Amino acid sequence: MTVKVFRAEFVEFVPPDREEGVLYISTTYRTAVHSCACGCGLKVVTPIRPSGWHLLWDGDSASLTPSIGNWGFPCRSHYFIRGGRVHWARQWSSAQVSSGAARDRADRDREFVANARTTPSKAVGWIERLFGGSK
Repeated sequence: MTVKVFRAEFVEFVPPDREEGVLYISTTYRTAVHSCACGCGLKVVTPIRPSGWHLLWDGDSASLTPSIGNWGFPCRSHYFIRGGRVHWARQWSSAQVSSGAARDRADRDREFVANARTTPSKAVGWIERLFGGSK
């Protein structure tokens, strides 16, 4: 059955048997998971990251942006979750999906580089201590 509304449930771990119409949110793992809104039952994982999805919790309901495009699923569903409600979006062509995937990869690469510049690597410190590098 098609889902019209998602109820947010904060969890540490997503249960193996997902309930239809529940958006499981793990702040520990910065991820939201739900069963596809079309009713096909496939698991949709949305990483909450600067280069992934953004989660807004208003105290009653959750919103995810950008849209959720399940292009790898047989259903190819495309929708937004705003205030817990499903808002269906138009289908994308194969060219649009490819372009969007390339943009997403570039965003993830930029995020990785930015994090590498600002977060000292534990591995580098360990290697320096092991081989007598700078302290």
